[in-house]
Amino acid sequence: MTSVTIVQGTSYTDNPIHRLLAPQCGQKVVVTPTSINVYGAARSYGHHTDGFKAVEFLYTPSSHLIDTTIFEERLNVSVPLSLHFEYKLSMGSMPIRGTAEGRNERIKQFCWKLRYGDNEVLPNIDIRDKFTGPGATVEAGAVEAFCAIIGNQGEGFKTVRNSDAKAPMDFATVTGWQVNVITPTFRNIV
Repeated sequence: MTSVTIVQGTSYTDNPIHRLLAPQCGQKVVVTPTSINVYGAARSYGHHTDGFKAVEFLYTPSSHLIDTTIFEERLNVSVPLSLHFEYKLSMGSMPIRGTAEGRNERIKQFCWKLRYGDNEVLPNIDIRDKFTGPGATVEAGAVEAFCAIIGNQGEGFKTVRNSDAKAPMDFATVTGWQVNVITPTFRNIV
């Protein structure tokens, strides 16, 4: 938890656990020798019940694995995103390594379930497939709210500092949700 940087593949990146454990008003943290559970104060937009489990960390001493699950609430259903890390004390100043195996697939499944529900299966979509949806207007207030939620403090995204504020690449996810996907494999869920 105290590591500033972790190893993710061949890159060094900020430790995401810092952001997940950043104190928030109304949250409750339960700590045991091998787990940390954070309740309430979910990081997504909107009201959440105080008992909502936002984050769970499970450490397995025998394998040195840290299983991290981030829960997102969608229509009173908790949708989990699992991320895996390995703790290697022998690695000195960066003892935490992100486990890449299956990571992208878990993220895709998480996003799909958030959008379409628990019972829908992510179709096999080619990265070269073209999807066309309705036009979308990006408003500065929505970008600023999104940046506040995800912890992006970039000055270029704030209207207070810029007359021509930009949107971070992550915001493409927000506009991407508006795409009307109509193909034979999942026409019924649009």
